[in-house]
Amino acid sequence: MPLFTGVVHLGAGLSVGSSGLAAGFAIGIAGEAGVRGAAVQPRLFFGMIFILIFAEVLGIYSILFPCLCSWVNGFTDGTGGSRTHRRADSE
Repeated sequence: MPLFTGVVHLGAGLSVGSSGLAAGFAIGIAGEAGVRGAAVQPRLFFGMIFILIFAEVLGIYSILFPCLCSWVNGFTDGTGGSRTHRRADSE
């Protein structure tokens, strides 16, 4: 495996891990505050649900980004150069 491909996969893994950790942290903080607030004032429940949905979207996007990085890396020759845009004199 070329170095460029390895670095792309490492970056993709680190991004999905850190984004998942951040999404979990956000869901925990928002969930705790939302449950405490909804216990005092029940109409805050729907606001809490919307905030939790937005926090979970972070986790979904963190899955899509590494897939995109790996997909784009498939169109390169492993060194960062493109397979489709080579100059005619290099062949």
